[in-house]
Amino acid sequence: MVTQTILSESFMPPAYDIAWSVVFMLGPLLVVLGGTFALALALATRATRRRAAAASSPLAAATILAAARATTAHVVAWLVALLTTVALLTVGGIALGPLLMPRFADYAPDADYWATGWNPVPLALAPAGIAFAYLAVLLVGEATWPSSDGTVRRAGLAARTTGSIAPAALRTVTWAWSALLVAAALTGGLTATRPGTLQRSVAAPRPGRENLVELVTATPYPSWQAAVPLAAGALVLVLAVEIVLRRVTNRPAVEGVDATWDLALRRLTARRVLRLPQLVAGLTLCLVLLWLGSSFVTVEEPVTGWSLVVLGSTAGVVALALAVVPGRPLPRVAPDALPVPRPARAPQEA
Repeated sequence: MVTQTILSESFMPPAYDIAWSVVFMLGPLLVVLGGTFALALALATRATRRRAAAASSPLAAATILAAARATTAHVVAWLVALLTTVALLTVGGIALGPLLMPRFADYAPDADYWATGWNPVPLALAPAGIAFAYLAVLLVGEATWPSSDGTVRRAGLAARTTGSIAPAALRTVTWAWSALLVAAALTGGLTATRPGTLQRSVAAPRPGRENLVELVTATPYPSWQAAVPLAAGALVLVLAVEIVLRRVTNRPAVEGVDATWDLALRRLTARRVLRLPQLVAGLTLCLVLLWLGSSFVTVEEPVTGWSLVVLGSTAGVVALALAVVPGRPLPRVAPDALPVPRPARAPQEA
């Protein structure tokens, strides 16, 4: 008991130690990435303004600036999501110290200690936190979209809905990943024997002792400690996605741009909104199913275990494939895309 207390104190530092560790590890990375991105953004903005100034028409210039603004918000969102991923995974790894240490300590083999001493909540909330950081940047970009400042404003008569701009397949898959993640989390919580542990009774494999029963344990296991934050994060994630999609639907129209081009930009933005959340939800579902499957295989339930492993691997592959599918490119507005006027014919003499 004394040895376990020492391990717990040495691998569960106070909150301020965790915060300083994260800052110390992220500080140099933030400076390098931030400086590089600021320089690249300044050069890209300068090049965009030059292209807009050299455009053949005010319509082409407006499309160049609007597309660049949307792309900038998308790139910034990915950068923020990357930094958030490093920070949250670092915090989650520190919180798992009591879980990982006894694996390498021969003098601390007690499963009860390292099954109950770990804290899976930070790591379970990390996927939702990554998606929230990504969506927050896109939401700010849409909320600060410039509105028309002229005395005359145009508005289309056709009402826009979220379903008309969001890719139906990608939106449905995002909801499906979240629903399956909730189901997988509940499965872990309901089947756990005790916190962080799955136990099953199996017949002894030794000859002559077939009537004896052995208790097989799989630890760690996603019990309610991990299931509750995983399910809550999955539910709030789809709500956040719908809020951002709603904002994309209702944001002001791009000034001076054709309605067809403006709708195409909204659809491209909606795909960008859904891309990372569905990837995060799909990969989280993959990891949880692999976690459940390996645990069931350990307690000698191979059919259930390998079925969960196959389902998890399939979900991960599909989520990765959908994340790299490019969106439909925006219609090009250029002199060769504009209608060519017909030459006037001279009147024929009678």
